[in-house]
Amino acid sequence: MGWGANRLIELEQERERKQEKLLELPITVESHGKLLRELEDRILSSEEMIEELLLAHEASQRWKARLREYVLGGLVGAVISLAFAFAFSS
Repeated sequence: MGWGANRLIELEQERERKQEKLLELPITVESHGKLLRELEDRILSSEEMIEELLLAHEASQRWKARLREYVLGGLVGAVISLAFAFAFSS
């Protein structure tokens, strides 16, 4: 075989390698598509969770929630104060 025949064989092999890579491409695109859909689902669920947390935070900052915390804290403080007063007055 001469130089021309070897070059033709090399070109044919190169063309076959390129063809194989092109055949592998849809698998890669499909797998990336699955990953992108999974990431999209995770982002959406994260956004929903953030919205729920923001609503819970807003609810905890309302004056009614604060008033309940202050009243409960005052009652606990009064009970502790009475316990110390009885403990040290004897």
